[in-house]
Amino acid sequence: MGGMLNLDITYYVMIQYVRERKMIKTFGNKLTENFFYEGNISDGCQFERTKAFRLLDRIDNARNVESLNTFSVKLESTLNGQYFYRLSDIFVICFRFSDGDAFDVCIKERC
Repeated sequence: MGGMLNLDITYYVMIQYVRERKMIKTFGNKLTENFFYEGNISDGCQFERTKAFRLLDRIDNARNVESLNTFSVKLESTLNGQYFYRLSDIFVICFRFSDGDAFDVCIKERC
């Protein structure tokens, strides 16, 4: 039971830290925007929330696309100029990056 309390406190601290956007200019859907600001997400979304917070924070603090690619998490790209991180076998965080800013950031099912 005590573990759940610690997890809730961790989410609260992360939400407070992530709340001030820097490089993320637009969101691609309300689900992602609500998660970014409030930590709320549909129960049907099965992915590690801490990983999603960490990746959104990485996107929000990036100065360029090259700084987003690390050894621990691979940044992938699509033919239409979007980038994405895999959250699970089903879900990804997709976004466009232009002039140091991230646009249309969204958590969605992988196509």
